[in-house]
Amino acid sequence: MAKIVKAQHPERGRGRRGRRRPLDAASRGHLGLPEDRGEGAAYNLDALCVFLEINTWHYRCVKAKAISTAGLGFDFVVPEGVEAPKPENKQILKEFFNHPNDEMTWGEILQNVLTDFEALGNGYFEVLRNRFGADRPTAIYRKSFPTLYEPRRGGVPNEV
Repeated sequence: MAKIVKAQHPERGRGRRGRRRPLDAASRGHLGLPEDRGEGAAYNLDALCVFLEINTWHYRCVKAKAISTAGLGFDFVVPEGVEAPKPENKQILKEFFNHPNDEMTWGEILQNVLTDFEALGNGYFEVLRNRFGADRPTAIYRKSFPTLYEPRRGGVPNEV
């Protein structure tokens, strides 16, 4: 006879370096979050992620909103103060957004970020450049919001 075993979920929020720490005020300000919120978020991000996975209606609503928002398309708008934009700049942007990275299309990246935004309250892009940060961006990825952690030595919050 089959043995029934209670489902066990791996403990979330643990990375290679140990337990998760709440973001400090400087890191929260860098991410655009309120700095005076105290220790961590006002809600449990892990619980929101699990709720998104186990509640079919919630998942479908969040995905429908993200897909309909991302599916509206986009256009490149000339910033204020620029009277005659160079057509080659628009072509460079089109080529970059037609192939933003080797794994996903721009639409998939945008849908994932909007899903994070609708389900968790924030969504982040990761823009890669050369090591000096001086050249054009080379790729854009989605940065998973629930896995952003406070860095050990200041700086920008990193992902574990």
